[in-house]
Amino acid sequence: DASKIFRAPGNASLQESERDIRAVYAELLVPVTKDLELQLALRRDDYSLVGVTTNPKVAFRYQPMNNLLFRGSVNRGFLAPSFQQLYSGSLDQELSSGADDPVNCPSNPNDPRYCAIRMDYKSGGNPNLKPETSKQATVGVVFEPVRGYSASLDWWTVESKDRILFRTPLVVLTNYQALAENIIRNADGTINYIQAGWINAAGSKIRGVDVGLQGAEVVDVRFLLLRVERVHLLGVEVEDRRARRVARHHVGAHFR
Repeated sequence: DASKIFRAPGNASLQESERDIRAVYAELLVPVTKDLELQLALRRDDYSLVGVTTNPKVAFRYQPMNNLLFRGSVNRGFLAPSFQQLYSGSLDQELSSGADDPVNCPSNPNDPRYCAIRMDYKSGGNPNLKPETSKQATVGVVFEPVRGYSASLDWWTVESKDRILFRTPLVVLTNYQALAENIIRNADGTINYIQAGWINAAGSKIRGVDVGLQGAEVVDVRFLLLRVERVHLLGVEVEDRRARRVARHHVGAHFR
């Protein structure tokens, strides 16, 4: 019961749930030359209720001079659905007004099996959710013109798939061409129910540049560190495949 834990997130009425997670991680640093070093890493996760995923990472560090460094990496990521998304109460409901079967009603007009029907739908948790996956890449340079003072520039991109979003039954019906797995049909082709609520609904691609300045000095036996970072988003694309649209937003500079 989440209500018994101070400031715990989640649904207090969520059924008791558990899952086992096992993980193993291996990393290898390969000195190719005096100036070039490679990092090879592999992580394998086993979720008892979600499945097994293996995600690699490859990175490099090239320092041709003492004050100049090039770096970069590519890797894959994984995010399992939360207990809230999987097991929060699944509600069986009925559309308050009649709706048409977008596949069969146009070819069978006025047929009560397909047109103006009060469809059943499920909303809330969805135990059939797939995990979100991602791919990341980055490449950058660090320059230290004066000892203790450096500047860095890093380009990066993150591409995600199967993002978990909450969708209504009307959104599912409107985008039926991309929703075969969420419109559950009977053997005769009529709609049994619509799977709404939490579904794997979208993908996204984010690109940006990080610019950093850093300086360090020892003053009267005190170590002073100054760091300024600026993030410039080159593009944010969110593709909701359920709604068949691509949104681009939040592009610009951000400080941290």
